[in-house]
Amino acid sequence: MYFRAVVRKANNGRYSPPDIASLPISITGNEGQNMVDFELPLTAFGTSHGEFDLPASAQPGYYQISTSQDQHATLGFQVANYRKPEMDLQVSFSDEQVQAGVK
Repeated sequence: MYFRAVVRKANNGRYSPPDIASLPISITGNEGQNMVDFELPLTAFGTSHGEFDLPASAQPGYYQISTSQDQHATLGFQVANYRKPEMDLQVSFSDEQVQAGVK
């Protein structure tokens, strides 16, 4: 999975880049277990990005990305098993509708 963070400091109705150089990120699993911790460096604009490969043993369910900088800064996401799409693309015409050689 890939993720991006945009960090802003609110001051009197205005938003500006934060006064921190990095952002601690935690990914929590379906059953509340901590899967990984990151320390993401922030750009001068207060942005960052990261990636994490979910282990093959990751169970379907709801996971969460959060930071210890702000208890309200969390993002939930869902992990699901892959299902191959089921499509039936058969087409049939009645004999009246089919004329050989006619466009």
